[in-house]
Amino acid sequence: MTGGKKMKAEKNNERGFSLMELMLTMMIAAILVAIAIGMETNARQQAMLAVLQSDINTMQQASARFAFDIGVLPPSVYRGTDPGLVTEYGWQGVGHSGDWESLDLSMWRGPYMDKWPLNPWGGLYEWDKFSASSLGDGVTKGGAYLVLQPSGFGGTDGMPGAAFENLVRQNGLDMSQTPGVFAFLIGTDSTTGN
Repeated sequence: MTGGKKMKAEKNNERGFSLMELMLTMMIAAILVAIAIGMETNARQQAMLAVLQSDINTMQQASARFAFDIGVLPPSVYRGTDPGLVTEYGWQGVGHSGDWESLDLSMWRGPYMDKWPLNPWGGLYEWDKFSASSLGDGVTKGGAYLVLQPSGFGGTDGMPGAAFENLVRQNGLDMSQTPGVFAFLIGTDSTTGN
């Protein structure tokens, strides 16, 4: 009999975790998950910024070679259209600036790029060229720009989140004064007034 009572007493001494211990453990786990998600998000944004910077650099070099051969930077074209950096007449068959019609491409020595890329979010880049007297996309000076605009501005492309806009501006890349519109200066020439 005493053995049975002893076993019963041992079982009563075995107890589980208290509610407070469980809540503390769950709270610590939640904090660790939040930290991991924040680090992953920041790493992803930094990677996309690196791709964007690489695309800008590639287009600056390609457009400089185009301008060397033709004498001016490529005029504006519709979103997602090659502005003559990949193929000589890549802009034909889609909307484009009337400036293309008077442009002499007889000295075109491209391709200046392998392909016209998608932006890091899977959307389309837009090539816009503004003169100092005819600005758009929230830019403050004439030049050729690589532009990302949300669907409210006429496109349904992949776009970065609001947090990325701050990262881009901190790195001094965005030239647009319009929130939610990214305009990256690619170059200037005599036709842009700068």
